[in-house]
Amino acid sequence: MDLVKKYRPQLLQVLVSFSPLMRPMAARELLRFLQLKSESGSQKNLSPGPVVDRAWHDLILETSLYAQICNDLLGCDELIEHSQLSALDSIDQIRKRYQATYDLLGDEDRDPYLWPSPADCYPETETEPEPEERSFNIFLRDTDGRKHVLQVDRLSTVYMLKKMYMRLRHLQSFNNQVLYLSHCSSPLMVDDQLLTDAGLHNNSSVDVLVKLRGC
Repeated sequence: MDLVKKYRPQLLQVLVSFSPLMRPMAARELLRFLQLKSESGSQKNLSPGPVVDRAWHDLILETSLYAQICNDLLGCDELIEHSQLSALDSIDQIRKRYQATYDLLGDEDRDPYLWPSPADCYPETETEPEPEERSFNIFLRDTDGRKHVLQVDRLSTVYMLKKMYMRLRHLQSFNNQVLYLSHCSSPLMVDDQLLTDAGLHNNSSVDVLVKLRGC
């Protein structure tokens, strides 16, 4: 069964944390991971990387669709488990689960953005890092000097921040407007980049510029 073909239209709608350009690839790799999980003798031994995990979270919120996909993969009315408690495991435990997934994927068609190497994704350190706050504040500054404070999740992307700003200002959809975000450490922020990867942290300031398409 070609799950990508069957569920692609729905997944393109529910993967809301990704830009429209990135959603087809994220949908394909999420289903690829869930297939591995369903075929694994012990589902708990496999974990995705951060980007595919973000797609998984998007899908789980659509409970009916997630149940349908799991039913197709497992052949029964069960769900592929995703426990938030596993995020509390040590970096070494998480790295081992991701390494197992990475090895099963093989080298063919493994996109480095969606499937970074385990060493890059979970670098080894002599001591465990202190747990980070789940969310932080961002200051968005309009061209007229007005500032808006938004609380964002640590796994939020530039695209998600743009959508939050559009709702805050009651602006129209992206269809006829282009929204640019700029930060001192990332002059041109890319839609599918994590805010933390763009150098943003608590109380960072971001400049906003909105233009009509074609202007």
